[in-house]
Amino acid sequence: MASFVRLVALSAAGLVAASFLLFAAVELRESSDGQVQALDGTPAPKRLETEIQRPNPDLAVERIRENNHTSARETIDDVNDALVSPFTGFTNFESVWGERFLALVLGLLLYGGGGLMLANFCPKERNEAGDWRTAAP
Repeated sequence: MASFVRLVALSAAGLVAASFLLFAAVELRESSDGQVQALDGTPAPKRLETEIQRPNPDLAVERIRENNHTSARETIDDVNDALVSPFTGFTNFESVWGERFLALVLGLLLYGGGGLMLANFCPKERNEAGDWRTAAP
């Protein structure tokens, strides 16, 4: 039982981290492309709307996000939205980075740390070998 709880906890924490890393990669690539374009004197590329990048968006924004992301990325983001939905509504960050970072930290603490702690509290198998001081039969 403890192994299953650990697997679920690590999977949930891994998916939250993967969603943040994918978000960060897109944001960094777009800002880098924007800087290169600005240095060349050409117009900046069209950035994705900030609302698309926020965790757990409303239904209309979710439809737009589905069109902009690959199916694998959208699946990871959908799982992330479900996992971080308990703590996305009580903050009001101006920056999408703040919202995503808070969701990452709370997700890793709750699902990673809390899940592994819960796994440690699960009953363990009894060791039938006995005490180390007694001779084995």
